[in-house]
Amino acid sequence: MKRFLLTALAVLIVHEALGFIIHQVLLTPYYQETYSLWRMPEEINMPLIVLVAVIWSLLFTYIFTKGYEGKGPMEGIRYGLLVGLLITVPGAFATYAVQPITLSLAIAWFVYWTVQVVACGLAAALVYERA
Repeated sequence: MKRFLLTALAVLIVHEALGFIIHQVLLTPYYQETYSLWRMPEEINMPLIVLVAVIWSLLFTYIFTKGYEGKGPMEGIRYGLLVGLLITVPGAFATYAVQPITLSLAIAWFVYWTVQVVACGLAAALVYERA
């Protein structure tokens, strides 16, 4: 259980650190282009966002541990890429299909979220292997 929780914590830290960089820095110009679609900063439910991130990190780690083969960092990268594509393809492009976001935002989401989830997979492999 300790090994699992340490890995989930590492995944959560990587997820949130990259999420901050992605959404507060890299995607700011894209969000400004579609300003009317988003909640005002004071309306954002941060406790819910944190809860979702914790649940996501626990589930991501749980699935990783069930298929863990002990093949090192590349195992985590492969896992992160597969999960990343599973999340980002529909997340970015289905949203583009039904919501008036720009195609450039959908592509940016796809690229940045995939990188973020690959980094989470790498963190999972490194921590789980050593914990």
